[in-house]
Amino acid sequence: DTMELWKNELRRKINGNQWIDAIEFMKEIIYNNPESEDAYLNMIYLLEHVALETNAEESLQEQCMKTLPGIYRESLHKFSGNASFLFYLGYITVWCCWIYGISDEDAMRMVDKAYEMEPSNKLYRFSIYQRLQGDYSEIQKYAIDILNDRESISTIEALGPVGDYRIDCLKGWKNRPI
Repeated sequence: DTMELWKNELRRKINGNQWIDAIEFMKEIIYNNPESEDAYLNMIYLLEHVALETNAEESLQEQCMKTLPGIYRESLHKFSGNASFLFYLGYITVWCCWIYGISDEDAMRMVDKAYEMEPSNKLYRFSIYQRLQGDYSEIQKYAIDILNDRESISTIEALGPVGDYRIDCLKGWKNRPI
């Protein structure tokens, strides 16, 4: 389906360090799919990634930083009633919340709200558990449990690059020496 196609195209552009192409591509995807929370989440993820984790030109990084607060507010306004959206938005903004003028507690409240809305979701439960649990070996077991759950992984992968990022973090827990 076309949703999958654009996500794979975005992956290709990110993997090829084609930052400007990727950003222009995502602007078009959002323009054509204004009700796609996945499009917004991937755009936010992409802009954060380019701004903070690449050696892209400084002017492009600054442009990404300037664009993020607006797209964050616009997407939150549209999708704040959706657990999946809140979870991923909280998850991808917590490490650079200063860009958005929010605190890490604000970002974590989005994750908490997602969990309140869908307490049976393993990934949301894991994120809460990860914060409250001091025992790394228990967190690792939980991460491995999610990675071994085909249904959970398919749902996360279906999000596109933002989901790939989440899976990489789970794998980080799995491979962490305890």
